Amino acid sequence: MAAPQVLTREDCEAVARRHFGREDVRVARWTESKLGGDKPAGFLGAHKLVTVHAAAGDGPEECVDVFLKTVPDNENQTKLIETTGAFRKEVFFYQHLVPAWEEFGIIPKASLAQRIASAEVPGEPSWGCRCYISRDKLVVLENIAKLGYTSESPRDVYDREHILFCMKMIAKFHAASLIYEEKLSEERKKPFRIGEEFPEMVQETFYLVKDGHPGEQTTEAGVVGLMECAKKLPACQDPSVLRVVEERLPGVLRRVYDSVKASARRRNVLCHSDLWQNNILFRRDARGRPLDVALVDFQLMRYAPPAHDIYDLLHLTTRRELRERHEREFLDVYYATLADTLRDFGLSAEHVLSREEFDASLDEQRLAGRLAAVFCLHFILSSEEMIRSVFSDSEEYERTVSEGKYRAKLICTQFDRDQEYRERLEECLMEVLEKDVL
Repeated sequence: MAAPQVLTREDCEAVARRHFGREDVRVARWTESKLGGDKPAGFLGAHKLVTVHAAAGDGPEECVDVFLKTVPDNENQTKLIETTGAFRKEVFFYQHLVPAWEEFGIIPKASLAQRIASAEVPGEPSWGCRCYISRDKLVVLENIAKLGYTSESPRDVYDREHILFCMKMIAKFHAASLIYEEKLSEERKKPFRIGEEFPEMVQETFYLVKDGHPGEQTTEAGVVGLMECAKKLPACQDPSVLRVVEERLPGVLRRVYDSVKASARRRNVLCHSDLWQNNILFRRDARGRPLDVALVDFQLMRYAPPAHDIYDLLHLTTRRELRERHEREFLDVYYATLADTLRDFGLSAEHVLSREEFDASLDEQRLAGRLAAVFCLHFILSSEEMIRSVFSDSEEYERTVSEGKYRAKLICTQFDRDQEYRERLEECLMEVLEKDVL
């Protein structure tokens, strides 16, 4: 029996109107298919690919390829999404902020397909793709996979060239929120800040200390699981080291709750806050070199200093040796791109976010990056078999999310059996131990 369709005819007509830029459209039919087959395409949503066959006026029929995200069938996943408000945050972003940025001319209204066809994105990252529909429990986006954009496996780490491209992309994304704040401050003749105007964007989605909140439950289960995994590290075979780790590591891991908060001292921007390979799509030339990069999945957005995203990206997508060797270069490219983008809108980076203030925030955000790595990588590096097992069984999902001993078993089993999983998790755990515990 075929799965019920998510989009209605009215939805498809809305897609067509946005695609053609006119009201007189005709929708002949549309087809939906599950993204990724049986493998979950993400942790906080169900995904489908849709082709809408439509025409404008008396014109020829065209295929409009879109990607949709809605709440999953898994009861416990749905509960997590609804309790944390993750989906509402992304819907709000596409409903309110993206259209405002388009009206201000901060970001283009054209789709990526239109911009590529007109050669507007030759070698410069654009960060976003067109949104067609954004409402409660549904987001419909341009299917940029049809344009050659692809994501990597979280086990495929980025090299220097790809990170440099990402730095430019993140800088342009951050510049959009800074330009918006500066332009509205000028228009209203008083300071305007997104975090004050739209508290929905500031409210933490996941790392909340709140009884019964699923974010706290899964974080605390992670603390237990990571502590058990740390005991397997070669460095912790020394009893004196292990005693220190057992005493201090849980407290360091729980600093994640504060590490994600908006800064009261630094300039904040809208941060993506979930910069791992699933959410970063590259378009490449025939030799595999990046031509463009775009972001998807804005469910975990935060209002934080820019370095929050920088270290999130570096710790989730690279190896330690590369990020330590090239960190200064990455930061320089990021800030130069930010300054250039602000300058294009008549703004001085020194006035909006000086290099001195930017550099002063780095140490504060490095810890956030290290903690993001240990809490995220033990999930996203898991085998397809384990992920499929967890997502296909509600009881298994609930135990994985909320039970520390069960999480520890899953982490330690993979740590023992999977060399690549072990190397990556050992590397990020050791970085936390060396810099924050021992």
